[in-house]
Amino acid sequence: MDDEYKDKTDDETNNEIAQEISNENVLNYEENIKRDDRSISLEKSNRLYVVLGWISAALTTFINPIFAVAGVIFGVLLNRQVKGSGNVIIIVNVVLALFVISFQLLYMLMFI
Repeated sequence: MDDEYKDKTDDETNNEIAQEISNENVLNYEENIKRDDRSISLEKSNRLYVVLGWISAALTTFINPIFAVAGVIFGVLLNRQVKGSGNVIIIVNVVLALFVISFQLLYMLMFI
C-alpha cells in the first residue's frame, strides 16, 4: 500500500487514504446491517412487537377497547426500529377501538 503513494504529493495521498477508509466504513456498515448478530435480535423483537400488536387488536375487539393503547404502543416501538412497519398495527388498533366503542354506545342506547 505504501508503494502506491510514493509518487504522489502528501495532499493527494491523504485524500486517497481518507477515501479508502470512507469506502471501507461504508462497506463494513452495509455488511453489519445484513449479517450482524444484533440485526437478528432486532428481527426477533420486531416479530414480538408485531405479534403483541395483533394480540392487542384481538383483545380490543373481543374484551375491552383499552387494549388498543397497548397495540398503539407496540406499533410505535416497531416504528422506532423499522420506519413505517408499525403503521398498520397502529391504524388497526385505533380503528377497532373506535368500532367497538361505537357498538357499545349503540348497544347501550338501544336499551335505555
